[in-house]
Amino acid sequence: MKSIKNVQSTLKTGRFDKILVAVDGSGNSNRAARAAITLCDGIGAELSVVQAIPRPQSRGMNVRLGPLLQDYYASSVKEAQKSVQNIVELAKKRGLRVTGEVLKSSDSTVETILNYAENKGVDLIVVGTRGLGGFTKLIMGSVSTGIVNHASCSVLIVR
Repeated sequence: MKSIKNVQSTLKTGRFDKILVAVDGSGNSNRAARAAITLCDGIGAELSVVQAIPRPQSRGMNVRLGPLLQDYYASSVKEAQKSVQNIVELAKKRGLRVTGEVLKSSDSTVETILNYAENKGVDLIVVGTRGLGGFTKLIMGSVSTGIVNHASCSVLIVR
């Protein structure tokens, strides 16, 4: 957990040395990624690009993945890796210090992103307003709202 001293220092200086952008492959998250890249480029911050892929769950218990569900999950992870890598390459072209990671978790998407941000000492999280909609949103809830409500650092929401 970030110390109060670190949080106060960031607030006083207005410095964001470590910025995290959470993506999901949607148009809104791609806009958030472009905004994060522009921001990092302008202030010399380090960028982390993450996409959280929750493992399928049922009634609060991890599901033993059958072959079809395993294939679907593996495909989702592979797609996420491609999406994250595309953003990392874009940031590298701008000369940024950047890392990318797909976070596999049985926790909630929000909790996974927030834990990563806290462990990495992130000063600012950038997310899009809405990601994937429809049934996925119904199952997962609003990630951006969860991040805003529970983050221990500043959050920038990109429309």
